[in-house]
Amino acid sequence: MNWLLILAAVLSQTVTITDLQDRSAPWQQARIDIEGRGPNGTDPTGPIVRFGHGVADGFVLGAGDPFRATGSRIERLRIARQGTGGTAIKIVAKSPAERPGEIVINDVLVCGWSDLKGSSTKDNWDTALLIDGGTDAELTKSGVAGVRRIRIDQFRAASCLGDSIVFRNVTHLVGTGIQIDRGTSGRVPNMIVEDSRHVFLSGINIFGELHLRNCNNVVLSGYVQTLRIDKDCRDVVVVGLVGKSSIEAKAARVNISGMGVVK
Repeated sequence: MNWLLILAAVLSQTVTITDLQDRSAPWQQARIDIEGRGPNGTDPTGPIVRFGHGVADGFVLGAGDPFRATGSRIERLRIARQGTGGTAIKIVAKSPAERPGEIVINDVLVCGWSDLKGSSTKDNWDTALLIDGGTDAELTKSGVAGVRRIRIDQFRAASCLGDSIVFRNVTHLVGTGIQIDRGTSGRVPNMIVEDSRHVFLSGINIFGELHLRNCNNVVLSGYVQTLRIDKDCRDVVVVGLVGKSSIEAKAARVNISGMGVVK
């Protein structure tokens, strides 16, 4: 076994977080297996990874190791920002060989450090979660399109200055209990799902806007303050409480039902 394979084996081992861990640089790997242990609440104790001032992003996964980008897992963890800017979890496809998938994210809170500690200075991420399958022609072909097989449970995004969650060119994404709220950001949060297919989200709580763009076979249930569906979407089913909705005229086979729906 050469040194590259040894390094890959070491990097694929489970990392256990039991208390506050500070990072002065992004955590960048092809994939990661990270697990928090201990109380995972909304206070400054327990399993936390805190990214400090001047760090560009938090976890950056997917590229840099051809054919070994699959299988990432992040569970029972708070990902906190001290300062402003960046993406907390960024999972990106670079090529058909560097294309992540088989992802599990469970019981994760992304927020500013001031959300946990309390401070007159507010800490904010730009984006909590970006899963980007890419727009290159090689990454949009049938059979190799984007990032595949994603499972997200009990994920909360707070205090984001930009789009809180972005799913771009994903296939077979299942999520339960996803929540976004403004936290200390002072802005209406957004969730974007675009150029994606086979997306099933249940028990969502989005205290802001959810945008569907060029998506097909999407099923949503839960609460959304504002839902926007563009003309290139088709086969969308929404069940639950929708404050208001905007559906462009050419969107095909869209079914929205629930209390408080304004069409």
